[in-house]
Amino acid sequence: MTNANIQNQIAAAFAAIFTAAIFVSASITPAMNNAAALVA
Repeated sequence: MTNANIQNQIAAAFAAIFTAAIFVSASITPAMNNAAALVA
């Protein structure tokens, strides 16, 4: 394995985690707003 391959895999993994975090937060925010509206 060359250094470039390792860096590419790290970058790809970071991008995947970042995308997943955005997706999760985008999914949770409306649900929390709905729950808050129901409670209130």
